[in-house]
Amino acid sequence: MPADLPPKFLHQLKVAWLQLGGKWSWLAMVPGERDLSTAGIARALCSVASQLSIDPIGFVEAKDVDLDTASRLIGQLGSANASVNARPIFSRPLLSADNSEPQVTQWIVALESPLANPLALPVALAADGVVLCVRRGRSTIAEVRQTIEAVGADRVVCCLLMD
Repeated sequence: MPADLPPKFLHQLKVAWLQLGGKWSWLAMVPGERDLSTAGIARALCSVASQLSIDPIGFVEAKDVDLDTASRLIGQLGSANASVNARPIFSRPLLSADNSEPQVTQWIVALESPLANPLALPVALAADGVVLCVRRGRSTIAEVRQTIEAVGADRVVCCLLMD
């Protein structure tokens, strides 16, 4: 686990991971404001998740998303709107050919704000759910509301309130 994170924050990430439990293949971490990066928090969540999950967890940082990047991500990770049996998650077996390294079964994708880059929105909508990242005292209620309206309130599965 990341040693540079305060114990209180590590505890919050553990609680968030337990809250995210369930059947999903990938989640999009979306900032509640235009110029917040979710990469650091997503990496920290992956690190915590790797300690708590029996399944391998992967991290993708999707910044400067353009049409090609969005299409590729959705194509590789699948769409929440596709049927579970038809989803093209990964054709590789759970273990590599030499049985030494497990393949990733769940992904956390750090996205930029769909308010700052509208091409991030299709990626967020294709995910199994959205984790909304909000900074206490810095994210404005107006931007958080706009973000929730953009991704859909029903798509937000968790909100991380960061100091």
